[in-house]
Amino acid sequence: MNPIGHFESLQLKTKSVFGVSLSLEGVRRLLNRRGLRYIAPRPHHSKADFEAQQQFREAFPELAKKIFPSGLALERVWIFFWDESRVGQLSVLNRIRAKENT
Repeated sequence: MNPIGHFESLQLKTKSVFGVSLSLEGVRRLLNRRGLRYIAPRPHHSKADFEAQQQFREAFPELAKKIFPSGLALERVWIFFWDESRVGQLSVLNRIRAKENT
C-alpha cells in the first residue's frame, strides 16, 4: 500500500465528512497521535519450531514413499502447504495502519 495515497484518501475523507482541511503531514500526525502505526505481517510465526520443521523435511522423503504410488519420481512432485494468511500465494506483504502491538 502506498502510504501517500492512503494519506491522500484520508485527507479527502476528513474534508468531506468533517469539513476540515489537513495537509498530508497533518494526516500523518493525527494518525500517530491516535496510536496508529504501519504494521506488517510477520514473515515467521512467533511459535514456529524451526527444529521440528527441519526434522520434518528430513523425514518427509521416507513418508512420501509410503504415501505415493511406487515408481513415482518424488523429485517431480510438488507439495504445497497452505496457511490462513497466504493460502499458498507468493504475494507482496502489505502494511496497514493499526494500533501498535495488535
